[in-house]
Parts: sequence; C-alpha cells; structure tokens
Amino acid sequence: MHTRTVGSTTLALGLLGFYLFSWPTHPVWLYRLNQGVHVTLGLALVSVVLFKLWSVLPKLFEWPPLRSPAHALERLSLFVLVGGVVFEFATGILNIQTWYKFPGSFYPLHFSGAWVFIAGFVVHVALKLPAM
Repeated sequence: MHTRTVGSTTLALGLLGFYLFSWPTHPVWLYRLNQGVHVTLGLALVSVVLFKLWSVLPKLFEWPPLRSPAHALERLSLFVLVGGVVFEFATGILNIQTWYKFPGSFYPLHFSGAWVFIAGFVVHVALKLPAM
C-alpha cells in the first residue's frame, strides 16, 4: 500500500493517493502558510455553501421528483456533491476544534471526503454541461 507521511502521522492513501510530486513540508513557514490558507478558505466558504444550498432548496421539492433517468442521475450526483461538501466542512471544523467524535482518523476521512466531493462535482458538471 502506498503511504505518505503527514506530520508525525502516517497516512495510508491507497488508490486515491497518487501525486506527481511530494507536498513540501519545509520550510516550516511555507507549510504553515499553506495550512493557514486552507483552513481560512474552508471557514470562509461555509457561508458561500450555505447560501448556495438555500438558493437551490426549492428545487429539492419540485414535482415529480424524478422526471427521467437523466434527472435521477443528476439528483444522485447532487446527493454525492452535497454530502461530500457537508462532510468536508464538518470534519474540518471538528478538527479545528480538536473534537474527534467521528469514526477513524481525521486525515484519511477528510482526504476521502475530498475525493467524494470532487467525484460528485465532476459528474454534476458533466450532466449540466449541455444546459450551460
């Protein structure tokens, strides 16, 4: 299994852990800057995601709920997309608070949640591309 070290924790990345380069952890100021930007943008995007979800909430209750197989696939991609982003924010904010009530280690969970979000996003964009 492919492993990569993150801080003092060894993270088993498995099939999703491919990189073309090693993420730099030195100099220390660069790593701190990277993580600071990551956390700050994550917290700032909470309000953006909440506003986006609020704006599309009425579409959740449209009738009929599934008009076609394509519409059903779009709904499924939205479930994965929203589930991934909510999971990312929940685990990230709980990690900031150092409140580890989720099952497992933070790093593999947060990393896998990011891939779920990316997969949902790619499928959703692909399905909405003709309408765009």
